[in-house]
Amino acid sequence: MPEILLVDDHSQVLSGMRQATHLSREHWTLGWAMDGPGALEYLGDHQVDVLVADVGIPGMDGATLLDEVRRRFPDTARIVLSDGADRDAVLSAAGCAQQFLSKSCDPITLVATLDSILSARALVQDPQLRAMLGGLDSLPRPPEIYAELVALANRSNSTVTDVAQLVERDVSTTAEVLKLVNSSFFALNSEVNSVSRAVTLLGPKVIQSLVLAGQAFRPARKLPPGLVASDLAAEGLRASKWINTNLASAGWSEQAIAELSIAALLYNVGLLTLAANRPSAWAEYARLGSSRPPREAQLSAFGCTVGRAGGYVLGLWGFHANIVNAIADQPIDLDDEAACAAASPGALAVAMAHSAAVTDDALAPSGG
Repeated sequence: MPEILLVDDHSQVLSGMRQATHLSREHWTLGWAMDGPGALEYLGDHQVDVLVADVGIPGMDGATLLDEVRRRFPDTARIVLSDGADRDAVLSAAGCAQQFLSKSCDPITLVATLDSILSARALVQDPQLRAMLGGLDSLPRPPEIYAELVALANRSNSTVTDVAQLVERDVSTTAEVLKLVNSSFFALNSEVNSVSRAVTLLGPKVIQSLVLAGQAFRPARKLPPGLVASDLAAEGLRASKWINTNLASAGWSEQAIAELSIAALLYNVGLLTLAANRPSAWAEYARLGSSRPPREAQLSAFGCTVGRAGGYVLGLWGFHANIVNAIADQPIDLDDEAACAAASPGALAVAMAHSAAVTDDALAPSGG
């Protein structure tokens, strides 16, 4: 049975969290600790699936605790709790937290968040692979993206459009911006599915704080030869535009189009992550690519499909289930009739969009 660990030094918060999750306790067990050392001791004795920690716990602040958990227990998902008054502390945790929740969030939001994380964990079964993906503090990106973000943050006349266009040039940075803006910490009324809207809502000061503090958008592991992040980002932009152009005429709803547009942008998160962190596996995948079907080659080289790896990371980060599923369930080969028939309409649409972005010959799917 999954186990959740709550960490807060205020007994009323722990009591409230326990009450909020009471109806779901038949699905998981709950543990609690009052401070960072107590949490680490508990983690050493238990197999914890999700850690929910107050960003302002005494002795060891939440950001320090979560970074320690990321290094020592990477298979444990990490959520930060905040009361809304400690934005700087929350931003300092951006690199090691996978999701952010307000202490005042309603029970439905809390339970839904925990359920979505546990569902995402089911996408990747291999504990070692899950630990590698869960231990990330930043997704791979070209170093020039970080340098340009720093320059923009220091420019007094930089605009939302400048920042949004730069963000969209990199898959990883796009994912991190959308992850942050859609967290309950910002208490928005609806999900943000546009990079320009996300940058507008975060505001230049937040972007500047994140960039200059080095807590997000920072360079991570280099990509192996043969994989160019800017090429994948450009492909994602073309696919996203294809979604917006073709699905409306095919009868898809505005909400579905917005979600699948983001899925198209983030389609290659799994490939980027696996290739950067397992370069030998990437080399094996490249070697097998010409002799085996794509799905078989991915499973053999990485231990899972790149779609499931990407869905796992984005699921931990709190992306909408429709976005996660469209990426996780992507049919790897559009010539595989059985795989296409088994895929959800959204996953098939995103796969077709990327095929169109590369070959320009895919047809729009029927409405959904």
